Amino acid sequence: MNDLGIEIVANRDHLDVIDRFLQGRLSRVRIYALNVHDVQLIKTFLSLRLIRLLGSGCTVTIAFGENLWKPGTVQPRDEFCRQLIDRLMELKDHGAKVWYVPRLHAKVLYVEEAVTDSRQSTRALITSANFTDMAIRGRNFEIGVAFEDLDSHATLKETIKKFTDDVLGAARPLEWEGG
Repeated sequence: MNDLGIEIVANRDHLDVIDRFLQGRLSRVRIYALNVHDVQLIKTFLSLRLIRLLGSGCTVTIAFGENLWKPGTVQPRDEFCRQLIDRLMELKDHGAKVWYVPRLHAKVLYVEEAVTDSRQSTRALITSANFTDMAIRGRNFEIGVAFEDLDSHATLKETIKKFTDDVLGAARPLEWEGG
């Protein structure tokens, strides 16, 4: 991390940044990615942490662009997709907002933390890495930029927040009656 609160993140460092960003008194977490095909949801690392955050009153939003259904149907593409949809529905049952956003390709983790009662800290990770096991565990060559203190970069903070708000304008809520 440099004096500006900016860190270049490569390969395996993604997991450390994600872990660091999801600690503290978080009030909002937004995860936006093309692929949620792993996101450690089925392996429970991230899933359990998100459920804990939801229990503490944190707002959690997950937006993904990957189509998990067979074309033209509401049936999961395969067993893995069915398990992933079940996990996303479990997060939704705990209060997460889960959205399918056609054509979403950006990969952003946006976090707001209440540092004190009057001060809030905003962090973001913008990366080439999908939130998949292959990408965040360093099997692919990926690079990103982590902003530890977006509050000192007002224009960048507003741009990222506006982007994450705009994405939800094209979103469809995850709905599935499967089981």
